[in-house]
Amino acid sequence: MSLFEACKKGDYELVKSLVEKDIDIVRTSYTSGETALIYACRYGSKEICELLIEKGANVHYKDDYNGVSPLIVATKEGQKHICELLIANGVDVNAKVSHINGTDEFYNEHYIDLSALLVASKKGYKEICELLIKNGGNVNITNKYGKTPLMCASANGHKEICELLIEKGADKLTGALINATINGHREICELLIEKGANVNGKCKKYDCVCGLYNKSTKHEYCWEHKSKYGNMSVLMFAIINIQEDICKLLIANGADVESELLWACKIRKRSICMSLIHLGAFVKPYGKVHLMMHELGWKDLYKKVVWNRRKHLIGLYY
Repeated sequence: MSLFEACKKGDYELVKSLVEKDIDIVRTSYTSGETALIYACRYGSKEICELLIEKGANVHYKDDYNGVSPLIVATKEGQKHICELLIANGVDVNAKVSHINGTDEFYNEHYIDLSALLVASKKGYKEICELLIKNGGNVNITNKYGKTPLMCASANGHKEICELLIEKGADKLTGALINATINGHREICELLIEKGANVNGKCKKYDCVCGLYNKSTKHEYCWEHKSKYGNMSVLMFAIINIQEDICKLLIANGADVESELLWACKIRKRSICMSLIHLGAFVKPYGKVHLMMHELGWKDLYKKVVWNRRKHLIGLYY
């Protein structure tokens, strides 16, 4: 049995025997770029990890082709006790690793240049997040595309981690709001708005705030929509992703519906206008939206906008 298989099975005595026969084996990497220490980190054997470190295993090792390092792997697998051991042995909690290989779905293009805190935030491991932050983890660290731990947690619905990160000073709340909106996490949207996220914030074509932008590969989610529609507001992300409940939340908290109606008219997106009207959008009569709808021949839509305004005014009166 090889050293890697022994680490996988958690066979301490066999690992000890193999290491004593050949001390250099602890620094050998497998074809996947992984060392024996990484195998031990993945399968959670603290005793074997301690032995390998004692015998000279490199806790700082990383393989950017396959996207692995001891701390990244331990974090991904939720092995808090191993993370504690690695930190105690001086590992840099903010060290990043890429994944050029691209074979693991977890390390997709949104997560190139991962740190342990980005991984823990994405996976929902609150205790590991707390451990990393306590030991110097940067709550505003970013990957290659500007995605932060808060954006990762928001995108994946981890409200408690969002609360933790904000408490510890996480910024870029508007980008996090876009991520939560796209994925339909209303409670997180409410939290972010309460903490100051801008409901009228925009993700611009060459100034991405949501961490989903990749100019070189135009199939990326954010770039794809900005190529079609131009600058994208939080409300537009909600409409395009059919998040009606979140649309209503954004409008209730001051999202600029009139500007979005005007924008939708300018790019001749009747379907978006209809969505906004369905949500109760209304504008002042004889304004820019009125004139543009008239020019486009969308008189039926304008009548609905006027009716929405009447209902609004009646509601205010009574």
